[in-house]
Amino acid sequence: MFKKLDKMLERYEKLNQLVGDSNVIAKMDEWKAYTKELADMTETVEKYTEYKKIIKETEDVSEMLKTEKDPEMKALMEEEIIECKHKTEKISEELRILLIPKDPNDNQNGIIEIRAVRGGE
Repeated sequence: MFKKLDKMLERYEKLNQLVGDSNVIAKMDEWKAYTKELADMTETVEKYTEYKKIIKETEDVSEMLKTEKDPEMKALMEEEIIECKHKTEKISEELRILLIPKDPNDNQNGIIEIRAVRGGE
């Protein structure tokens, strides 16, 4: 899962560069395709960067916990680590959902016809 997210993050950064490139902007169809792809992956990439930030925070607090001597600070740091683990579990689940491939027909319009009928129980 994380290899796929890393690749998505790399693609996202490349798309950001492409969207801002004047040569690509001159080719409107290509630019539209890039911006659509960029918009489709924005939510997932933002969640993944949030996930990485919390993982880094957990590692930093764990390192500080090893050298801390004050028992009150140790307790606070342990609480922080537990809270960060809960956040990472929640975000990890959200990332799994976001990685589910989207149906290409999701963005298309549909027509629903509602007819009055007689009968019933």
